[in-house]
Amino acid sequence: MKSAIYLGKENIEIQNRPMPELGNYDVLIKNIYSSICGTDVAVYKHGENTGHRITVGEEFGHETISKVVAIGDTKRAGTIGGFSEYIKIPNAKKNYSLYNVDDSISDKVACLIEPFTVGCRAARRAQPKQGEKFVVFGCGTIGLAMQIIH
Repeated sequence: MKSAIYLGKENIEIQNRPMPELGNYDVLIKNIYSSICGTDVAVYKHGENTGHRITVGEEFGHETISKVVAIGDTKRAGTIGGFSEYIKIPNAKKNYSLYNVDDSISDKVACLIEPFTVGCRAARRAQPKQGEKFVVFGCGTIGLAMQIIH
């Protein structure tokens, strides 16, 4: 399978990697779309340890919409392989590591669920009151989501 591999600051390479082997409780999903997170950009521009736990030599990407393609007979962030063709979900559990997306939501919109959820949560944690003013520093996807919510 093709995988985007992070090789360090401003260095990404598409490599052919073996298909993941599944254990009894694993699920294999095929990626359809992946959004580029601000964290991905930060790690690309500034190097390791500037965002999610993205490791040199490993797959990266985490804002993805995928379809289940195989079930075997995570809890990972940043390095799940959102920019690869397939992802192995170890010990997959519905509504924990895998979630259904309603057919009325397009795949392109669905890959934005995670960043909009982060923005919504941040806005709600601020507990804004009617008539209060606030400033959002950074108007990437998450910052825009915060503004839309309130």
